[in-house]
Formats: sequence, structure tokens, C-alpha cells
Amino acid sequence: MQRPQKFDPEWIDFFTSPCPYFVKQLTTFPQFSRFPREIQHMIWERAIPDRRVVQFTAPDAIQRSLTTPTGSFVLRIRYINPSILLACSDSRAAGLKMYEQAFAPYVRRPIYFNFERDYLELDTRTIEYFAELSEDNIVELEQPPRVKNLAVATRRALRGEDLVFYCQFFSGLERLLVKEPDTPDTPNTPSIARPQLPHTFQTDQPSFRHNWENLRAPIMKRVPFVRPALEKWEPPLLILGTDSQWSKHAKGEAQPEAEWGGLDPSSPTPMEWEPTAFIPSLEYVPRSETVGPRGAVVEYVRERFDDSIAETEQEEHESIKSSLFYSPRRIIPRMRH
Repeated sequence: MQRPQKFDPEWIDFFTSPCPYFVKQLTTFPQFSRFPREIQHMIWERAIPDRRVVQFTAPDAIQRSLTTPTGSFVLRIRYINPSILLACSDSRAAGLKMYEQAFAPYVRRPIYFNFERDYLELDTRTIEYFAELSEDNIVELEQPPRVKNLAVATRRALRGEDLVFYCQFFSGLERLLVKEPDTPDTPNTPSIARPQLPHTFQTDQPSFRHNWENLRAPIMKRVPFVRPALEKWEPPLLILGTDSQWSKHAKGEAQPEAEWGGLDPSSPTPMEWEPTAFIPSLEYVPRSETVGPRGAVVEYVRERFDDSIAETEQEEHESIKSSLFYSPRRIIPRMRH
């Protein structure tokens, strides 16, 4: 409801305007500083921040072949620093129990990251870059296996061998979100018959393109010069969608009840139906907004003989968008227990 510009009679405004003292009591907490320090620390520790997304991408337009000896590799990094680390010294002390400096061996710049909650968003070229550093014994494979939530933008339709490659280096995943390119319509698969939302595969749910039980052995086997064979590995929750599916989902254009509800479009009779997409819970805010004042967007140029980091201009900050997520809607599905 919008507040009218003028009231008739004017005395009604007295009853519709909130009392300034009442507003102040609801929007401020002046007694916090009077609490004992122990209670203040307990409150800060309970102030769990929202999930964050740290994005590493290698744009196609500025890349050369990784195998070219004189070639360069430009890695674009995008993140927002946790606000709990910036409020005060007490909040920072509590925040440092949740966040740790990560990925410095890859970008020469430590980034605060919560391996249990935060999302790491990569493209396939960046994963190849991570793998190359481990295979060349430049960086030990320590931090990637600790990542629980990974989002990947692929350059082709997802294959089983791609999942093997991702999980060999990110072996501790609980959720894997994948964006693949759209495929052109064919007479057998018109676009109207396709699901309009990303498809959620539970850990025990195979598809015609992947079966975790068949992929378990190649994922767990030894990776030469990188790591020994895994003693234990569990498949992640896989959320797979095309570029248009992620876009429609984020914009709220898809209607899962109408598209996937109870009736087969090619059959005149009802059929038993089990949803193939699990409506997300309100946990994770995917990052597609621009970087805040305390965030950073950098281009890290990895040369064969020289390393350098160059800050981009603010105009470029505004133009950089997530390659997988399109709006600040919360899109993390729950795992089925």
C-alpha cells in the first residue's frame, strides 16, 4: 500500500504516521554494546551470513591455448567480501571462525571462503587450469576436494566423462549445478515438450547421460601425479539445465505445474506423475548483481614467465554477470534423505 500525498481531512495523517520513537526502537539495537562481551560474541557467532558465490571465469574472447608455451591465461575473479568480517573487530573474530583464506595458490590473492556453505562457480576452462596446476605439481590438490557446492558452465552438452573430470578434482561435492548450451529444436524434441526448469537428479537417480554407479570407479581411481585412489566417495546432488532453462527459472517465467503436471501432452489419458524438479528452498542467493564497494573484480593474467594482477574499471564491473545464475532468486534444492 502506498502512502497518499495528501490526507482529507488532514488530521488522519496523525494516525497513519508512525511514531519516530517507535520506528527507532524497531530499527536499532542501542543496548547491544551494554551486553557482556561473552554475550556479544555469542550473538555474532549466531549471525550466519548468506551463502556467497565466488566466481572464477576465463572469457573465451581473451584466451589463448593453454598448451601454447608463450600463451597467457586470463582469469576473471568475482566475489563480495563477507560483511561479518567488516562490521567490527568482534564480528571479524566471529567471522574468521566461519571463513578462511582460500585459492591463493591459484590466483595469488587469498579470498575468504566457507567451504561448507559458499558456492564456487567456474567454467570448464578454469577447471582445466586448476587441474593443470595440480598435474604439473605447481599446486597441491588440497582445497578443491573441500568444496561442497560447485557450479559449472560448460561449452557443450554434459557427458559422463565431464562428471568424472569434475569429481576427480572436486571429490567432496554435495551439490553440483551445471549449465549447458541450448540445443536446436528437432522434429523429435520440439521446445514445447522440453522441461522449462533445470532438472534435479537425486544422488541415486541416473539418467540416459550419467549413472553414478558406473562413474564411481573412474572417479575414485588414482589420478597420476595428483592424488592417490579415493577410499570413499559419495555422488553429489546434480542440478542440470540449459542456458534458457536457468534464465526462465530465475525470471519466474516457467510454470512447472502447467508444463510437468499430471498429464502427458502426447497422451489423452492421465498418467502417474512424479516431479522431475524439486522446488528450491530459500537458502542460497545466486549472485548476478554487480560487485559491491567492498567486493572485487580482477583480471589475473597468468604468463609463462611473468605473473601480474590488474584491476578492471568500474564500467567493466557493471558488465560482468554470472554465467550460470540470472537473478537473486534462491535456487538451492534440498537433498532427499
